[in-house]
Amino acid sequence: MTPNRRALRATLTYLVLGGLWVLLSDLGLDFLDLSEPVLVQIQLLKGGLYVLVTGTLLFWLARRELRRQEQLNDLTQQRERELTALFRSVFEQAAVGMARVAPEGRWLQANARLCQILGYRETELCQRNWQSLSHPDDIQEDLARMARLLAGEIREFSLEKRYFRKNGEMFWGSLTVSAGWPPGEAPTFYIAIIQDISERRQVEAALRHSREMLARTERIANVGSWEWDINADRVIWSEELFRIFQRDPTRGAPSYAEHPTVYGPEDFRRIDACVAAAVRDGTPFELELKVHRPSGEIRHAISRGHAQRDGSGRITHLFGSFHDVTALRESEARLQQLAHHDTLTGLPNRVLFQQRVEAAIHMARDSDRFALLFLDLDRFKQVNDTLGHQVGDRLLGQVADALLRRIRDNDTLARFGGDEFVVLMAGSPAPETVERLACQLLEVFNRPFHLIGREFYLTGSIGISLYPRDGQDLDMLLRNADIAMYRSKEQTRNGYRFFEPAMLDGVVEHLRLENALRGALHRGELMVHYQPQLSLGDSRLQGAEALLRWRHPELGPISPGVFIPIAEEIGIIGEIGVWVLEQACRQLLAWDAMGLRLPRLAVNLSVQQLEDDYLALRIGEVLRSLGVDPRRLELEVTESMLMRSAESARANLTALRKMGVSVAIDDFGTGYSSLGYLKHLPINQLKIDRTFIEQVTVDGGDGAIVRAVIALARSLGLRVLAEGVETAEQASFLRAEGCHEAQGYYFGRPVPAAEFAAGWKQSSVS
Repeated sequence: MTPNRRALRATLTYLVLGGLWVLLSDLGLDFLDLSEPVLVQIQLLKGGLYVLVTGTLLFWLARRELRRQEQLNDLTQQRERELTALFRSVFEQAAVGMARVAPEGRWLQANARLCQILGYRETELCQRNWQSLSHPDDIQEDLARMARLLAGEIREFSLEKRYFRKNGEMFWGSLTVSAGWPPGEAPTFYIAIIQDISERRQVEAALRHSREMLARTERIANVGSWEWDINADRVIWSEELFRIFQRDPTRGAPSYAEHPTVYGPEDFRRIDACVAAAVRDGTPFELELKVHRPSGEIRHAISRGHAQRDGSGRITHLFGSFHDVTALRESEARLQQLAHHDTLTGLPNRVLFQQRVEAAIHMARDSDRFALLFLDLDRFKQVNDTLGHQVGDRLLGQVADALLRRIRDNDTLARFGGDEFVVLMAGSPAPETVERLACQLLEVFNRPFHLIGREFYLTGSIGISLYPRDGQDLDMLLRNADIAMYRSKEQTRNGYRFFEPAMLDGVVEHLRLENALRGALHRGELMVHYQPQLSLGDSRLQGAEALLRWRHPELGPISPGVFIPIAEEIGIIGEIGVWVLEQACRQLLAWDAMGLRLPRLAVNLSVQQLEDDYLALRIGEVLRSLGVDPRRLELEVTESMLMRSAESARANLTALRKMGVSVAIDDFGTGYSSLGYLKHLPINQLKIDRTFIEQVTVDGGDGAIVRAVIALARSLGLRVLAEGVETAEQASFLRAEGCHEAQGYYFGRPVPAAEFAAGWKQSSVS
């Protein structure tokens, strides 16, 4: 038995015995005859015994209550230890980041997951506050919510925000904050739960991006998607489909029963048949439809559909796409128009004309015939060269409209390009009927065309071929009509000719010259002749013009008026022009060595050279390589060349003038040049065309033109040279009018270099 138990037992025994004694003494006192002092002593002893018994009992009860409290406190502390251990276990082992945070924002405690998320050790984290790890743009919203939490307005809040890891990497986190103190008490700490949701955000962003890309792709491709729940008769449209149909998305897609108003009865019957087959046996379908928008606009679309079955094999849904192909169909129509019609005039082009001619040939019987009329505008190239292609194009449009009004309804007028038009006259016309149509077409040019405030008088030449007499196919008919047109052009302007077999002789000759000219330069058949240019004041030699000549080994000398246009046509004039320049510069140096020193040598430029952006560089290279003074070279260009390529001509001529090269305008007065434009060109000399010199002494008009040109040159500070001077009277007239220089047969013909040197060596001007 323990001491405590023995003490308790002794105390109880003593109390019981004492209580019995007091009771017995109270019962016996009345029977005893005791003196007063003894009774007093006995009463005192009883009082003391009562105090002892009562105190002992109270002590025992107090001790018992104390032991009960101690046991309760032990149990409470044990429970607290268990709860603390449980919280610590949950805190440390949680799959999310958890932390206790002080009201001012300092981290008090962080679990392992939070340290892993943020990349800090707990000791490092507890030296920082949450603001230092938050994205600056998110802090203000966080502070506002924390203020409400600390004020007791809310007990918790959640949000998504951005954090920075220790390595500087930013990530998205889901934050939940709960108050860590009882309601009504002062804030002590709060609990923060943080989850890394970067991956989820990336997935959401990817999904959002996919949806946006799908919507954008549908918008770009004009493709929408649709779904029809057959059992519920519910139709679902994508956003793009609402746009295609111009329907309000908030009202939803129309039910299948309403579709006739969307497509129209005819197309809906086709849809209904395809849908019925798809619902019955799953047959996929593809239809091109016309969509009726509420505005009345019609759109073209292709709808594709397929069926979907459930687990039991029943067809429950139809899915499909809807592609707006209106732009494609419009493009096809435009391409069809472009493929078969001329973009400038809207007339049928060569392709459509060929189809109609081939159809006419295919349908023709033995007695059937038709006519082809090939019309070419005379000298139209000068309009383009002087006034520009824009003016020329507008003028061609007016010509096309005028010609179209002259043909019959069953005839075809086509533009073959440039200034060439062709008419297919069907219906077995008699030759006199064809002739009458040719005259009607040419009557178009009896009146002027009005454009840019000016009047334009044009003429045309027509060649006619008849099927089947002049050809069995389009190529032959066109060739023969073209040949007849050129024969008409040679004879008279604004006329027509029927094809004749004898006309082929000239074509063969032209082709022969073209082939021969291609190799003439390399075979040494081309040569340069030189014609003197003299001062009219003292008849002294001022220079010479280099002129190209061609001597064919079989055909003999061929006129420049014949072969130079061919060289331009086949595109070799640029190569020939460079060769002439080099030959002329070498000859100038050779004459210098002989003692014949010419102040200048004139060389003609082709239009291809003038349009070359590197013309000045090429000429400068030739002059430097040969050692020729640029001031001794004069380049001649025509008015039409200047007006055809105004900007490039001005730039090239300005660059040449800066080098010291002189520039002369050849054939002046035959073009349509603007005098206002000419005064800004870097030119040195005007050359009066020979057509004005021929009759200058007998035709007052030509004389007036020559005087005007000389006066113009004098006012602009330019030299004047007259071409084609053949008589002394012409030279005297020019001298009297103040013309500076002249060239022509009267002073000397173009001759080879050796002959030129022999005749003019004594007249050399040093």
